[in-house]
Amino acid sequence: MSIFILVVLCSSLGCITYFAIRTFINLKQVMSICSSSSYKLNNLQAQAFYALVSQTLIPVILMHFPCMVVTYDCCSFGY
Repeated sequence: MSIFILVVLCSSLGCITYFAIRTFINLKQVMSICSSSSYKLNNLQAQAFYALVSQTLIPVILMHFPCMVVTYDCCSFGY
């Protein structure tokens, strides 16, 4: 059961990482295509991206890492 939880947590972190990288790459491509956009619009899009990153990191830090530590401890020590 613990290994299943560990697989689910790792796949969740993998999905978060994959989609974060894809979002960053697509945002950079859109920004390079729309080079005629204003400085304020570029700044607003960057702020929105940083807000999205912070909203993703908070659950990862507060939920995923503690669950992974507990699961790892249970698997390591045979509880």
